[in-house]
Amino acid sequence: MSVAAPNQTRLKILAGVLRLETFTVADLCLHTGLGPSMVYRELAELQRERVLESESALADGESAPRHRPPKRYRLSPEPEKRKELERDLASFLPEFEDPKSNRHLKKAQEVLNTLSVDLLDAALERFGDSELDRWEKGQEERLAEASKELRRATWESETDFSEAGSSDHPIMIVTRLSESLEERFLKTLRAERNRRESEAARVTWSDIISSALRAAVPAATLVAAVESGGALLDNVVNLAEVLAELSRMVKKQIEGTRGLRTERLELFLPFVSSLQLDLREVQSDSELLATLAKHWITYGDSATEPLAYIRELVTQSEDYRLLFNEANLAQLAQQPKEAYESWIRYLPKRWSATELENIERPLVACIAANLWSADAYRGAVRIITMECEASVSAFSGAPFEDDEGYAIEPQLYNPVRNKSGRESTFIAIAEPLVQHKRMYVTTTEAERPVVVGVPYLARADLLFQSQMKEEDAWLLAGSVDPTDRIVKIDFFRNATRLARKRAEEILTSSLSAEIIG
Repeated sequence: MSVAAPNQTRLKILAGVLRLETFTVADLCLHTGLGPSMVYRELAELQRERVLESESALADGESAPRHRPPKRYRLSPEPEKRKELERDLASFLPEFEDPKSNRHLKKAQEVLNTLSVDLLDAALERFGDSELDRWEKGQEERLAEASKELRRATWESETDFSEAGSSDHPIMIVTRLSESLEERFLKTLRAERNRRESEAARVTWSDIISSALRAAVPAATLVAAVESGGALLDNVVNLAEVLAELSRMVKKQIEGTRGLRTERLELFLPFVSSLQLDLREVQSDSELLATLAKHWITYGDSATEPLAYIRELVTQSEDYRLLFNEANLAQLAQQPKEAYESWIRYLPKRWSATELENIERPLVACIAANLWSADAYRGAVRIITMECEASVSAFSGAPFEDDEGYAIEPQLYNPVRNKSGRESTFIAIAEPLVQHKRMYVTTTEAERPVVVGVPYLARADLLFQSQMKEEDAWLLAGSVDPTDRIVKIDFFRNATRLARKRAEEILTSSLSAEIIG
């Protein structure tokens, strides 16, 4: 954004109005390099002089802030008004050239306008590699065409661009716009290329770590030992041998990886470093199993092996975090009965009877997907937050409209304990395990609510906290359609019973919600 003296600001705005003819404030700011606060006053004066006309820039059904609805400005069609504007501009720049008289400048503007829209609307992450290549080639061709037209416009212009004051000439303004768009294009493309290379490295690492872990502790032997109730740590895991085999297999597979350019091998460094740091801290078979479980949960392609590791760790310590992980991994391994048994063992360790009595119970409701209305929800949220001393959150397995919510990737507790024994950080669950399952949340809370586990377990936890029995919460969590919305109202300490009743009335009347807890 430029900071200009008043005369320079007016000069840029007048030149921009003549060049664009029809525009929004955002369009004018983009072409002049000025901020909105710098252009509003000049636009208001031009409207008073009837040089500009304006109308709403919103399409039917769209909404905008009441204090400043977007406008689309249009240069008056009266020839005299245009001449008046040109005379005003000429007082600043006597040798002003009407952009309409330079067809090459006009062509460059058209090309750059198209390029600007494409850069704003491009969702590059959705493109395949060949589509991205075509998009890159198309933008490069547009930039080259605009550059060629600008050179021709400069040759035909009678202005000496080496003189002071020529920086505000339309050709120079469009030239700066071209340079800015080229920089944005290169930055956007580079970021997407780097993201794809990083993702490719992550997927490759997933294959490497899975193969290495299976070689270090064969899955069949591990699972059989757990299911038979045998002493796994004594009979299966030899700490020194496992560490040596794991290091050897990782090194061998990285060296043998095909399709990864040598200069991009550094993409593996974060993964290898994380594994090496964890293995360096291993002092016992139990710590080794926890490390193997962590990396298989984060990068593996099967829930069977980390589930066996976690189950062995649970036999040594019924830490509620391990029980929660066991429940989630059992669910991912298509073992719902075992998942439920782990979950009900987890609950009393996570929530003591005293805690459950003292916590302020949330109000939980479910809204069927066909009854959901984003506008009705926003209206209900405003009333509840103002009148009921509460915050409101909505959870779903499907995205919310207008990008109002955000996605939560499934994650578990880190089974690797830190030396202090305190709660460790969470770890993401590998995509092949969860198969693109996410939860979407929109909330009025100042901080994002903590939602852990796969959607099924997350819903069950949410429902249980609303004074629902364990079995009922579990069964209901499985019957909720992923596209349905679960609305949770968390009341503040000073909320009254009347406030809870009022919130319940709003949910049922305004949102057609079914109260479930």
